[in-house]
Amino acid sequence: QLVNKIIPPDPVVEFSDGGLVSTVTDMAKWDAALYTDKLLKKETLQLMFTPIKIKNGFGPYGLGFGTTPFQGHKRVGHIGRIPGFESAFTRFIDDKISVIIFINTELDSGQMDMANQIASFYF
Repeated sequence: QLVNKIIPPDPVVEFSDGGLVSTVTDMAKWDAALYTDKLLKKETLQLMFTPIKIKNGFGPYGLGFGTTPFQGHKRVGHIGRIPGFESAFTRFIDDKISVIIFINTELDSGQMDMANQIASFYF
């Protein structure tokens, strides 16, 4: 239902990009902090980045992170979208390279394809 010609966010998707209030700069700071023990212990991150078997067959997936390799590099990340916004966070753990994308759009812009294209410049 449109309200003032705007589709209000569905409270069911108030997670990931649906409730994200941040900047790319802040996300880069968060990413950098994950390489230290400031936010989480190394062991906790390792658990988050380790794929588990999910009953519905979705995966490979860690605790909040997809865990698919890219061109032989260990990669974790998460993408999401709601009407008007898409985001992608991909992290190449061993290479200490991350790609963070925020897009204002009404269509599926293929944020993961964009992240892959950017990563291709490094690998």
